[in-house]
Amino acid sequence: GWSSPDNCSRGTNEWPLECGALAPLWFGKSGGKPPHSKGASAFTVTVDLQSLVDGILAGQFRALARAVSLVEREHPDSARLLAEIYPATGK
Repeated sequence: GWSSPDNCSRGTNEWPLECGALAPLWFGKSGGKPPHSKGASAFTVTVDLQSLVDGILAGQFRALARAVSLVEREHPDSARLLAEIYPATGK
């Protein structure tokens, strides 16, 4: 799990690597805990599947990046997303 060493202070702007230097980038400037950590609340990602499919098929990189993230996180809609774009893949 994610933890912060005792000598790390959330009140500073400098985060040494051992203090989770990238934590402010991932979890906000406060360095909050990641969503999967104990005590953190879970969140649900809402997906407009048709807009995402349309964006991917139009060549929008952000739509593709979001789709990759959904698949990697095993989002419930990821299988439908892949089924929708599959016919447009390959030659």
